[in-house]
Amino acid sequence: MLSSKDKQHLNLFTRYILASIIVFSFLTLIHLWITDNPIRPVHFLIPVFVSIVVGFTFASNKILQLELIQLANTDKLTGAANRLYFDKRLNQEIDRAKRYKHLFSIIYLDLDHFKQVNDQYGHITGDEVLKGFSDIVNKINRESDVFARFGGEEFIILAHMTNKNAAYTLYSRIKKAIDEHEFKRVKTISFSAGITEFDIENDSIDSILERADKALYNAKNNGRSQAVIA
Repeated sequence: MLSSKDKQHLNLFTRYILASIIVFSFLTLIHLWITDNPIRPVHFLIPVFVSIVVGFTFASNKILQLELIQLANTDKLTGAANRLYFDKRLNQEIDRAKRYKHLFSIIYLDLDHFKQVNDQYGHITGDEVLKGFSDIVNKINRESDVFARFGGEEFIILAHMTNKNAAYTLYSRIKKAIDEHEFKRVKTISFSAGITEFDIENDSIDSILERADKALYNAKNNGRSQAVIA
């Protein structure tokens, strides 16, 4: 069975090759009409062959371009978005929120006692925990949300068109999935979260991130494995 990525690539090849065939066939028809030559199937053999080569080349270049963009925006270890991409999307979300007066929320996540995982089981196991955690969150998140690794064991979610109560519901779904998941060697992990809603009138990038960070600090200070809504 083809993966979603393979299907996307196949779709690109099909579109580019079909477009090339249409263009080259149309140009051949124009040429035959101008030169007053009879239209025969044999006249299209070379144009169709060339169009397949051209379409394949353009599709390959497009796929390479998309993969380079993805690499630039993705955390290499976990597959989550990186900090640079998150900051760009947060800027865009703030602009949209102010223009159209809609809400969004931030969920700041931090794995509890992660240093102990590295110290007790080693960094390879620690990396596997980070990847496993990221995979679970990515499956729960909507496509419109942005899930990014902020650094170390810290992650962040930009929940599009979501108020703080709905963001807490999203956190609860993630927590349930993490609680039920058995990680290799480590078995179980927990995480803390800080949740806040964008204030259209007063917030900036710095202020909303600072508020989410303070809420996360309170969650960890209150005993961890919980979320605090700012």
